[in-house]
Amino acid sequence: MDFRQRIKIADIFRDLAESGKVVFIAEHDIAVLDYQSDLIYIFYGKPHKFGVISRLAYSVKKGINNFLLGKLKDENIRIRGKEIIFQRVVKERQWDGIAGIEYPAFTKKLGSFNLVAESGKIHNGEILCTLGENGLGKTTFAQHLTQILMNVQISYKPQFLHRKFTGTVRDFLTAYSNTYIGSSEYKLYILKPFSISHLLDKPLDELSGGELQRCFLAGCLGKKADLYIIDEGSAFLDVEERLNATRVIRHIVSKNSAACMAIEHDIQIAEALSDRIMLFEGNPGYFGKTVGPLTKKDGLNRFLRRIDITFRRDPETGRARLNKKGSQLDRLQREMEAYYHDF
Repeated sequence: MDFRQRIKIADIFRDLAESGKVVFIAEHDIAVLDYQSDLIYIFYGKPHKFGVISRLAYSVKKGINNFLLGKLKDENIRIRGKEIIFQRVVKERQWDGIAGIEYPAFTKKLGSFNLVAESGKIHNGEILCTLGENGLGKTTFAQHLTQILMNVQISYKPQFLHRKFTGTVRDFLTAYSNTYIGSSEYKLYILKPFSISHLLDKPLDELSGGELQRCFLAGCLGKKADLYIIDEGSAFLDVEERLNATRVIRHIVSKNSAACMAIEHDIQIAEALSDRIMLFEGNPGYFGKTVGPLTKKDGLNRFLRRIDITFRRDPETGRARLNKKGSQLDRLQREMEAYYHDF
């Protein structure tokens, strides 16, 4: 689901709870989890080995922050060796004079759907996140770039994953990345952070959704390219896997001085990953248009205003927090017209 749909579903859950129903939700989008929940139970352990549920139910803020900080103070338990902290960017980077990949304005018609795209530029070392509802042409835009940028080496991670490849994960990564995956560099920067070394001899068609997503991301980012296009890279991944993917994308883009366009529906990941924002607006299924690229602040502010939700930053972990509608901070930010406010 896109972000607007997630908020609508969260509001439905809230209405059910207020009518006296009990609603139990398993969720990997921590911004939406924060927005829709009253109490948090934390699941921890070792994936595919064992799982433990926290003895206590925590308040929303305390529960999510405990999970990110890796310790349950009230239970005297450490669930992870490292804390997860979202770094705040004090000043947005200026891109004037930096080389990059330019794309022309174009229109694209698919049946009854029309896309109108403005010209733009994705700079070397930049991650441009695209936000918008489903059915506005984000994937169509990405696929069109792979067809018209003839002199640009592109590595593309598609939205819809498949298991058509016949062979092992090792065979798939070698073919996708077109490189030797046994090198120390590939192991350090791709296999280790995506935790897929133990999957190398497993047939691709036997992977779970999360494993398959990590393999497609590894194949895409393991390839040397001028432009990386990643379509919904956080789908099927849990919170830690999403954050690991964000770090890998940032490292590879910086290391290769490449450009990157990422289509994303998780507002927390989009905020953490992006340098600038491009919006898709219009009438889903019928008409879409691009807006931007914009600065992160301007892009997120415009996007959140259209969704009718306000966003702040948690001072302890730096994570995105969506204000409950009608709360004091929500009313204050609406008065300031600061739907995205980096306190």
